[in-house]
Amino acid sequence: MEARYLDPAVDLNHLSKLEDGTIGKEYWRHLKDNNLDPIFYPDIPVENDLQWLSMRGRQIHDLTHVILGFGTEVSDELGVQAYTLGQITDPSAAMIIGGGIFNAGFKKPWTIPECFEAIIRGYHMGRSSDFIIGVNFSTMWDKPLEEFRAEIGMPAF
Repeated sequence: MEARYLDPAVDLNHLSKLEDGTIGKEYWRHLKDNNLDPIFYPDIPVENDLQWLSMRGRQIHDLTHVILGFGTEVSDELGVQAYTLGQITDPSAAMIIGGGIFNAGFKKPWTIPECFEAIIRGYHMGRSSDFIIGVNFSTMWDKPLEEFRAEIGMPAF
């Protein structure tokens, strides 16, 4: 956290031209397929570690979905939050998980088992793999995603 690294703006045109299976190409595909904007969250001032964690988490949130192999369903989002909880014990991630289960209980109770499976999977990956919050992704867009997962000790599911 000392360096408080933040990635520069993403060049989507560049990512679109990378080889299939690379971090950058799979991130680009995830954004395109789900109509997501890589700068959805506005920048916030970064004057301390808590603000940096918040900004960095916003910056790599959609990329984290790709790295973990999670889609965009509610269960997938809960899996990403559980991963964050496993990595940095973020209380807001715990609250989002609780709220997501509560919401599923009322609106789509049949999804509760898949939500818990994603939570367990995400938390296990977060506790088992190296921290990614400070990774300089801008220098590794052309790295094969599977190679990166192996480098950080991402358990297979």
